[in-house]
Amino acid sequence: MDCRKGQDGIDRVQELKPISNLRKVESDLRILSSQLVSPGIPQIEIKPVLLTPESEDGYLICLIPRGEREPLMSTAAGVHKYYYRIGSDFLEMTHSMIADRFLRKPQAFLQLILEVRAKTIISPYEDDICFALGLLNTGTGAANSPGVFIRANHQLTLYSHGPSAPQPVAHIVPAENGLSADNNSLFFSGSVEHTIYPETICYFALGNIRQSNLGDQGMALKGCRPLNYKYKAYSGSNSQQGELTVLFSELIKAAPKSFFTAKIEN
Repeated sequence: MDCRKGQDGIDRVQELKPISNLRKVESDLRILSSQLVSPGIPQIEIKPVLLTPESEDGYLICLIPRGEREPLMSTAAGVHKYYYRIGSDFLEMTHSMIADRFLRKPQAFLQLILEVRAKTIISPYEDDICFALGLLNTGTGAANSPGVFIRANHQLTLYSHGPSAPQPVAHIVPAENGLSADNNSLFFSGSVEHTIYPETICYFALGNIRQSNLGDQGMALKGCRPLNYKYKAYSGSNSQQGELTVLFSELIKAAPKSFFTAKIEN
């Protein structure tokens, strides 16, 4: 991609330049991505986009996950320095900036997920869609006494994630005027026993959507109106807010254990 300021003064993609021998470049990039930075970055995603199914030319999409740990040093030949990015520029970090990053305490980063479940004891009806709500910690520190406030765009019928479930039991407590089948809010407040370690999930509620009982709302949902969950999750003084959106049609097609993750706003 040729990214630069155009005549309108806006810095954006001005021209697409396909990569020749895309598969080899993809292979080289996967190898180099672990060799040119220290420490290595896990979970880098590289996706090839061919011009046509038969073509050997195309583009590579590279997603580098947000780093929450110590700063990363470039280990390219003759470089071995730390950099940070401002806009489209890469600047060398000062000594104080590097020291500050090394002294930072690892932080939890909580993300709401919705996982489709097989029929359970909470739902004997064939047309029900069962799911679990949970918090996924994508940060590097443990989330002690986690909590989350959720507001949905449909009525919530939720149950505590009980003892028969494979994850720790969590407790649902009233939100605003109380949690019931008639409101759209949920507040989960966990204790130390619900600590969420990095790359693990704490499920705190089971729910179901009964298609035959949704009436006009059901017709709207079946018409691909998305299920929407706005939330704010917290652990200690650290908090994140975001939004989880799932199409009703996606829920119907999803196999058990499929899960949907929220988009985090901050």
